[in-house]
Amino acid sequence: MFGSDSTFVYNQNNDGLSRFRGVPVPPEKIEHLKLIQGVIQRLGQNSFAIKGWCVTIVSALIALGAKDASPRVIAVGFLPTFLFWCLDGFYLWRERRFRELYSRIARGDDLPPFTMHTNDEVHVKLQRSLFSLSLLAFYLCLLGVALVAMILLARGADVGAATSKP
Repeated sequence: MFGSDSTFVYNQNNDGLSRFRGVPVPPEKIEHLKLIQGVIQRLGQNSFAIKGWCVTIVSALIALGAKDASPRVIAVGFLPTFLFWCLDGFYLWRERRFRELYSRIARGDDLPPFTMHTNDEVHVKLQRSLFSLSLLAFYLCLLGVALVAMILLARGADVGAATSKP
């Protein structure tokens, strides 16, 4: 369970009832929150997997570009990086919307039982998720490494061509 004040933390007492700040909590509400937690966990795992795939693809393209002495091969890595960045931002956006739904249910807002609709969470903006500090730092570093590799490889190819002339 999440532990901040705005989220739901329950303790089970000796009477078998779950309580939040001393108030009994229905078991249906606890199950609803567990369902939402499962979605949030899966979205986080997907985001982690996307980052792993992106690093693998960009690293492979850098290695292939260095092997073939072709900066253009490394440049191909920019496209999947931007695509994975957008997909990762989408997953973060969805995760934030489910976290807000979780908080609303934990606070006791009047929502239909077992709702999983996040359409009401309109204040959670996709642009803020795409350009969050965590995504910016990760993907800009990855793009920076690819760019540095391209520049070094291009300069190395120019130096090699200049020194091989008679």
